[in-house]
Amino acid sequence: MGTCKDENIHDKIKEVIDALVEQGFDDREITAGELITLIQERTDIREDGSIMPRDYCYNRVNKGIAAGNTFDVVRPRLLHYEEYGVYRCIGSNKPYTGIVKARPKGEKSDTIVGEWIKGEFFPNEKWEELYGK
Repeated sequence: MGTCKDENIHDKIKEVIDALVEQGFDDREITAGELITLIQERTDIREDGSIMPRDYCYNRVNKGIAAGNTFDVVRPRLLHYEEYGVYRCIGSNKPYTGIVKARPKGEKSDTIVGEWIKGEFFPNEKWEELYGK
């Protein structure tokens, strides 16, 4: 894996997840801890807090990664959130189809904020309410 100093953290994480998909990790669940360890072993990223798998999910979003009418393009979509702390590697630039959920601050349950259809994201009215147009 490349560890070029001018690569940003998102590129490094993308490179590792895409390699894991090629190695068959898309066929099984993987914990956040396992992902963090694999990323640290294959890059020069050392701080656990720098790697937050939930920020790279196709099917989850939070205010920190929402940008207007779409997901922040700086963070590639790489993972599928299965349950708390458990993910499935999807890889980058996939024709993903599925519902996108968020849990707004102070809420006890998730809400649907949009949907991916064959790799294109479509926000709904709840997205606009939470994150703007």
